[in-house]
Amino acid sequence: STAAIVFDKYDADKSGTIERKEFAQLCYELGYHLTPQQVGAAMLLLDKDSNGVISFDEFNAWWQEGDKRWRINLDEKKLEALKMAVKHFEYFDKDQEGTISKEEFEAMYDNLRQNNIVKLEKSDSFNKMDANNDGRISLNEYIDWLHKLGSF
Repeated sequence: STAAIVFDKYDADKSGTIERKEFAQLCYELGYHLTPQQVGAAMLLLDKDSNGVISFDEFNAWWQEGDKRWRINLDEKKLEALKMAVKHFEYFDKDQEGTISKEEFEAMYDNLRQNNIVKLEKSDSFNKMDANNDGRISLNEYIDWLHKLGSF
């Protein structure tokens, strides 16, 4: 199953469980940048037996249920497109804090323009992606913007 493949990939130490750090990496690569507090909250929700780690059964239940958002229900082709989008974001997120500053966006915009992904002017593109208007583009905002464009 897809759940087993994903679980095995992120169970880096092959302990049969996914630990906090592994879960944070899984979320990031699926397009969710979570703060440490958000990772903790998600772990509490998934870790039904409260042992501090996510078993395969706990993970599988969550994976099947999903979070009712489009990201969880991707086929292999769309999952690959999402992974490529995350790698693209990571490339321009030089400080790896999960956001693109206006300075980092300069190079990102040029790349998006070269690949015919964006048609708007730079400031308009930035404002479209920066959904919460905090002056930075989060990984989540970037992925949501690409989804609205029909990328996955």
